[in-house]
Amino acid sequence: MRARPNLTPENQADRAGRDARLAAALRDNLRRRKEQARAQAASRQARGGAEAGLSGTALSGKSRCRGEDIAD
Repeated sequence: MRARPNLTPENQADRAGRDARLAAALRDNLRRRKEQARAQAASRQARGGAEAGLSGTALSGKSRCRGEDIAD
């Protein structure tokens, strides 16, 4: 692996600022995605969907592989 170049204090501060903004943006994005998933699950449950959006096949213990039923 190549060593990182020596950065001046100014460049280090710039990089730290970018890293902090990126981390904040990723946290906000995750928070929005979780809120969206909760809202979708609540609307599915309100409409009578299967267990907050989980399909019955995911919980059945059987999976399909090349057209065959395979029990776990």
